[in-house]
Amino acid sequence: MSDKLRGGCLCGAVRYTVTTESDEGYYCHCRMCQLAFGNTRAAFINVPQASVRWLGEAPKHYASSKFALRGFCPDCGTPLSFAYVDSAKMDLSVGSLDE
Repeated sequence: MSDKLRGGCLCGAVRYTVTTESDEGYYCHCRMCQLAFGNTRAAFINVPQASVRWLGEAPKHYASSKFALRGFCPDCGTPLSFAYVDSAKMDLSVGSLDE
């Protein structure tokens, strides 16, 4: 069973849809996520990158380390994603999901 989820940023400039087999999320509490989210942890859902369809404006990416990229809205700054370089999977921020 697969679910189609929708999400986006605070200002609505970046929107996405994603088809995923699981809606199970997880918390990351590493120091980089704490700084990126301004919180003690970040909530993510792990999905195949190929299943994410960006609508409207594409997110901007920040290389937070030599091995990872963080996606965010270039207009309002909403944290949207995390991905290891050259990985087939990525994490979407749970807070950016519509539901």
